[in-house]
Amino acid sequence: MPTAARSALILFAVAAAAIGQGSESSRPAGTADYGPYITGTVEIPAPSKQIAMKGVSIRLAGAGGKAMLCFDTDLLRVAGAWVGDVTLPGGRDGIEGQSKAVGPVKFATKPGPGWAGPNGFTDPRAKTQGPLPREWAKWKGIYLHERRVVLSYSVGQAEVLELPASEDGALFARNFAITGSGTLTLLVCEQDGASGAVSGGVATLKAGETAICVGLVGAPAAAALAVDGTRVLLRVPAGGKPFQLAVWSGPVAESAGFPAMLAASKVVDPTPLTKGGPARWKDPISVQGQPGADNAAYTVDTVPVPFDNPWKAYMRLTGIDFFKDGDRCAVSTMDGDVWVVSGLGGALATCTWKRYATGLYQPLDVKIVDDQVYCIGRDQITRLKDLDGDGEADFHENFNNDCPVTANYHEFALGLQTDAQGNFYYNKGSNLGKWSTAFHGCVVKVSKDGSTSEVYATGLRAPNGNGMGPNGEYSSSDNQGNWMPACRLNLVTGPGKFLGMVSTSHRTPDPTDYDKPLCWLPMKSDNSSGGQAWSTTDLWGPFKNRMVHLSYGHCTLFLVVTQDVGGLLQGGVVRFPLAFKSGILRARFHPKDGQLWTVGMKGWQTDAAKTGSLNRVRYTGKPVSMPTSLSVAAGAITIGFTAKLDPESASKAENFSIQHWDYQWTGAYGSPDFKPGSKEKGREPLAVTATKLSADGMSVTLSCAVKPVMQMLITIKAKAADGTPIDYEIANTVHKVP
Repeated sequence: MPTAARSALILFAVAAAAIGQGSESSRPAGTADYGPYITGTVEIPAPSKQIAMKGVSIRLAGAGGKAMLCFDTDLLRVAGAWVGDVTLPGGRDGIEGQSKAVGPVKFATKPGPGWAGPNGFTDPRAKTQGPLPREWAKWKGIYLHERRVVLSYSVGQAEVLELPASEDGALFARNFAITGSGTLTLLVCEQDGASGAVSGGVATLKAGETAICVGLVGAPAAAALAVDGTRVLLRVPAGGKPFQLAVWSGPVAESAGFPAMLAASKVVDPTPLTKGGPARWKDPISVQGQPGADNAAYTVDTVPVPFDNPWKAYMRLTGIDFFKDGDRCAVSTMDGDVWVVSGLGGALATCTWKRYATGLYQPLDVKIVDDQVYCIGRDQITRLKDLDGDGEADFHENFNNDCPVTANYHEFALGLQTDAQGNFYYNKGSNLGKWSTAFHGCVVKVSKDGSTSEVYATGLRAPNGNGMGPNGEYSSSDNQGNWMPACRLNLVTGPGKFLGMVSTSHRTPDPTDYDKPLCWLPMKSDNSSGGQAWSTTDLWGPFKNRMVHLSYGHCTLFLVVTQDVGGLLQGGVVRFPLAFKSGILRARFHPKDGQLWTVGMKGWQTDAAKTGSLNRVRYTGKPVSMPTSLSVAAGAITIGFTAKLDPESASKAENFSIQHWDYQWTGAYGSPDFKPGSKEKGREPLAVTATKLSADGMSVTLSCAVKPVMQMLITIKAKAADGTPIDYEIANTVHKVP
């Protein structure tokens, strides 16, 4: 697990001299071009000393890379503006921790509404978490034009476009175009211990030897600045021409120069910048696919990841989905990118990578609906729109941002799926303790239009993956830890389920039992689970309408076997004889040729050798000889296979061995193995006394005293009828013996 901290400052405009070689095993050296903005949980230093939970850090165009502004998308406020830079998180190779503003803060506001509502600036949010009520104010998204960032949101009945800018890092300008109706009140800035007044149209706050000056350029006649104690307010009617709000901060002795600076400043109308603009990431990167060997039923083809790219983007791949044409897919990266990869419809002779979007908040999956890319990040589901058809997203639209964010590291938003009705689903990580937000440790369901969200299931801990079956079967994995004795695979058949972590049950009193997983997974099989996918055609071999499960930790792929016992689902996993160079996180089946595609990364604990990977798991057409089903009954376990078994091999009980054990479900981190039904540590063998091959030769029944256990491991060392070795393990759970 990489642990090197990212201590270097992150510049959003890359100088040609800074471009160097990337690496497939570590973060590229030097500065990276993260685009015009980057989103994160941002610490603003003194004198403000606060955190913007959903902060968009913008490198202001026109200031030569000197000036930055952080806009809080929950509260629609400028959390802070400064001259300097921003550092990205330093823990776990940039995954753990918060971003930090670095440099003198020129002005700021405290956490609270940026625009007045029905009750002024009193924060109406439960626990002061999440976005403002939509009838008060609503975040719409970000328009991009070259390196300029236009913020879009509504306040009451007014629609606001805002273009932050700075020409020299001294004067900070907020250019507004406000349409609709109503008179709005904006909190411009505030400073503890300050006092001030308005004179000659300029509002000034003074605290000690420092002054903050605020003025207007081209504002409506009815617009007015006011000093309210320690803060500056702007009252402005909607519907006027574009205008500018300008802020300067510096020594009191230099404040006399502000009117001249104000007179020289020019209003820039944000509206024309909302139609798209010149491409920022112009040159696609071509790579040649690397086919796997065709000597087995399944092989792993590789599309090389452009670790060495002109922008030094760190290529840890976290999500994948396909466009309708089947030639292109979108992939997300942990560091905030979405790329479009082309040339995936055939032999992979030439594939191209095109950077499509940047600046997102640790996106951990993408989903394509009607050929539009949706991306799940910590802060929101973002819908990415290419407004001018140049292959880059010009509008990063807030599709749904209901989910609150806190500064806790573990609260990733993981996986993105849709059901047949078009509703979206994702997993929200826990804070490892008692839930403190409405969505901690939950499966979240978002309506098709993004207007509403709800808790679909509770009790998740570190649920790094999900899937959606052809009949609406929602699956979710979770990882070993407190209240998770081992990794577990859930098949959630309806809303309201409790999936095991008591501290995220969102119930009072605490539950004393949990809805059972499909199976538990021993650490040797899967020590850190990823997502799931369903094959729905015959194109991927003998597994139509079957689920596969990914192990991020062990870089492996599993077939899932299930048994329905009176409505109670139980089952297990069988590992495909394949290996991956990265910790595979997400998978989708190709919409035309039906083959499985995976993306992977490293950063959390994993056996991965490479930073990122894009692979196709291709069915070669050769015979498949592996277990495909499992069912238990009184005194017996029946295992089905994809090929006929060799009768002699199947008749030998010693070719089939079984261990079984239980775990303890407690708040402790994980659980030792315990002999079934006892407090004695260890595993217990389950004797196979006889075997019986079915008449068609496709299944074998093992005679054994099977009983309910949390974990079973069946080892098979047999042969197919054609002599092919069948050497597999099935890790499964038996909740009930019918």
